[in-house]
Parts: sequence; C-alpha cells; structure tokens
Amino acid sequence: MPAINNPNAPGADQSANLPSISAETSSALDALLKQQEDESPKGPTGPVGATGNVGDPGAPGPSDKRDPATGKFLPKEKTASTGPSGDETPVSGATPPASGAATDAFADVQAPQLKGKSAEAFENIKRLANEKVTALQSERDAFEKQIKELNEKAGRLDPKVEAELKELREFRRKLDVEADPEFKKFDEESTTQAESIYGKLLSVGVPEHTIEKIKSMGGVFKVQWDPILEKLPSAAKRFIEVKLTQLEDLKEKKSTAIATAKKNSEEFLTQRAQAGETAKKEFREKAATTLDAMLPKLDWFVEKKPTDKSTDAEKAAIVEHNKLLTETKLAIKDAIDDDSAEMRAFLAVGLAQLLKLRADYSSATSAHKSEVAKLKAELDAANTLLEKVKKGSTNRLRDTTAVASVPAAGAGSINEKPADALDRARAEVEARRG
Repeated sequence: MPAINNPNAPGADQSANLPSISAETSSALDALLKQQEDESPKGPTGPVGATGNVGDPGAPGPSDKRDPATGKFLPKEKTASTGPSGDETPVSGATPPASGAATDAFADVQAPQLKGKSAEAFENIKRLANEKVTALQSERDAFEKQIKELNEKAGRLDPKVEAELKELREFRRKLDVEADPEFKKFDEESTTQAESIYGKLLSVGVPEHTIEKIKSMGGVFKVQWDPILEKLPSAAKRFIEVKLTQLEDLKEKKSTAIATAKKNSEEFLTQRAQAGETAKKEFREKAATTLDAMLPKLDWFVEKKPTDKSTDAEKAAIVEHNKLLTETKLAIKDAIDDDSAEMRAFLAVGLAQLLKLRADYSSATSAHKSEVAKLKAELDAANTLLEKVKKGSTNRLRDTTAVASVPAAGAGSINEKPADALDRARAEVEARRG
C-alpha cells in the first residue's frame, strides 16, 4: 500500500499546498516595483526578512498559521514595536501611531508565497493603494463638509441682507398704516369742518376769490387767522374759532392713532386684514341671501322633469333647459365668491350685454306686434268681404223666379239661332203693321 503524505506532519514540504506563482506574474510584479522606485524618491528601506514588509523591519509579517476557511497565512499579532531581531523589544526612537491615523484598508489582503522582489512589489502596491484610498477619503470628507456648509447657508440669508430686508419690511408696514382707510375718516371730518368755515366766511361777505386764495395756500392750517378774525362779526368769529379748535383736535387724534399703529404695525395690519376678510365674508353671505330671495321670481329658473307622455323632442328640450340651469347656478356662485377686479369687469360687460339684448327684444317685439296687427286687420277685411259676397249671392237667387222648364229651341228660347230670331222679329213687326 503506498504511503500517504501528511501535509501537516512536521517536516513536510508546505510549498506543495501553496498556490504557485508563474514566472510571468513574478516578472510583472518586478517591473511594477522598478517603475515605482524610479518615480518615488529613494528612502531608507529595510531588508525583506521573515516579516515580509518593506521599509519597516519591525512590522509583523505573515505567521506560520493559516486561516481554516481560506487557507491563507494569518498576520502576526502586533504587541509592541519589534526590532530587527524579531523580538518584541521596543525600537529606540520608535514613534507610536498618531491618533486618527489612516487604517490599512487592505489589511486582510495577504500575499501568496512570494519571494524576493515580488514580495517587495506586492507590499509596495498595497502601500500605494492605501495612500490612494486615504487621499480619496480625505477629499470625500472635504466635499461632505463643504456641502454641509452650503446647505446651512442656503437656509439662511446673509446677516446684512436680512437686516436690510427687515428694515424695508418695517418701512413698508408703516406706509401701509398711513395709507390705511381707517385713518381717512379723520381727513373726511377735517374737510367737512373746513368747508363749514369757508361757508361762514362767504355768509359774512368775504369775497369768493379770498376763499380760493386760502385754499391755494394749503387750507385753513396755512393761514394766520388773527388779522382775519378781528374784522369779522363776533358770532362768525366764535364759530370759526370753534371749528379751528375742532380741526386741531382731529389732526392730533390722527397723528396719535398713526403713531400708535406704527409701534405695533404688524399687529395692526393683521387685525385690519382679518377685519377685511370678515367684511368680505359678511358681504358674500348677504349677497347669497338676497339672491336666494330673488331667484324664485324667475319663472324659468326651475328644474323641469319629463313625464310619461313627453315626446322625444320635449325630453331633449327639458335636458337642455336643466343643463342651462346648472351652468347658470355655477356661474352665479363664482360671481359671488370672486371679489376680483376681473370679475367685476366681467359682470359689468354682462350687464351691458343684457341691456342691449333687452332693447333688441323690445324692438323686435314691437315690430312683431305691429306686423300681427296689420295681418289681423287684413284678415278681418277679407272675412268681411267674403261675408258680403256670400250674402249678395243669396239675395239674387232668392228674388228671381224659378224657371219651370227650359223652353225648346224656338221663339223666345235662348237656344234660338240668331237668323231665326231676326226673321221672327221682322215677321212680328210686319204683322203689327198690316
């Protein structure tokens, strides 16, 4: 029986169980190593010893243990910096790895049984790959940091722009407060008081051109009243003084109200907006209520339903009527809910078109009535003439004697020949003479 070689037996040749390296692969790795040495600056490199690493004589190399799953050699465990002898005594001047240093991305990649410069080239390739990975990771981290900063900036404005925007918004709110219709009531009251002063001046004999001069100067607030009041009657003087006091009071109230509103401009405008929405809602509800009371007065504004006796033509007409009714209801609802200027213009044009159609309908109706009256008169005249003809023909037949019998063709007959009638007449004349 042939002997069985145990590959794990002591002294057995382990190279038989390792993957072989072809001469072509070894030559390629040697060429790559030479290229890297030519491109990189020369540096101190240690010998490739039992550890199998380049440039670090104390770095651990592959151990004599294998991974049961893959069959690869496992790396030696690092316990301390090893010296050239391979012991675990720390090397003098060795620097521990810095915190946060890049880790070996290819630590699990172990070289097959390489020798000489092939092993050195393999380790050099791992080192270059680690450097490339580290550089790409650093570049990635830098991009991620930049993207994060840009995203944070995208969500907020520049402080100067934000401050300017806030100032402009506040200025806009103050302008809106001053232009709010709430304060126009003070202007309307002031105009009424000023007009009463002008009326009193005219009543006491002040010329109208003087009033116009006061208005052109800017109104009652731009006039020095003391010289004018001294020349007026006491009653007119007291009246104008009271009115001037009221005008000053209105002016002060308006200024105070605007100043108070400006202090809380945002709250004021919010309240005004809410009040406007409430007023719009009330207006729409009132319009809808008024419309509901008016629509029943339209006779045609009622949905129709066909009956069992309805013809096809009548059913089609009912369908068209109900379709028109539905479209009209939707249009009315849109008109009530829409307060825009476009809808107001649309309704104004619709009203103009309605008035034109009403005028055309009235004109057409009048012409139709005139034509009907004319035709009716002609018909009455024709009927009257027909009755007269009928009555006239009846009387003539009734007044004449009835013919007993038609005479024979002879004397006095309508069938008598003309020559015979002449001969007969001549004979009768001669007989009367003889």
